[in-house]
Amino acid sequence: MRDNDRDVKQGRNGAEWVTLAVSIAILAVFVGAALYEQFVNAEPAGAILRVELSLDQTEQRGDRFYVPFDVTNSGGDPASDVAVLFEVRQGEEVIEESDTMIPFLPSDGQETGEAVLMSDPAEYEVTAEVGNFLEP
Repeated sequence: MRDNDRDVKQGRNGAEWVTLAVSIAILAVFVGAALYEQFVNAEPAGAILRVELSLDQTEQRGDRFYVPFDVTNSGGDPASDVAVLFEVRQGEEVIEESDTMIPFLPSDGQETGEAVLMSDPAEYEVTAEVGNFLEP
């Protein structure tokens, strides 16, 4: 009976301490990764949409001008029925308007297209913006 008491009072040996330290380190890494994902690396809520025109890649086909564009959703939620509005301006005067609809844009997604205009973008100011959209 005295031998059992001596074994209990000896405490942990080196291998048990190493195992405990490794286990705590692994647990700390998992908890740290979970906290990082939750607070630091989280995508913003909602759909955050941006339109970029590629005016330097405009092509003329017949009497129309085709201006490539990209719509990007950098938010955490998808968007549907995205209306993209294009305006051709001469100073403050709007001389042409055009629009297009994107049926679905996933979170962190991008859609490309072409705006079809009657006016030459090299001679006028062309702008694009997201009108309205739905968050499914």
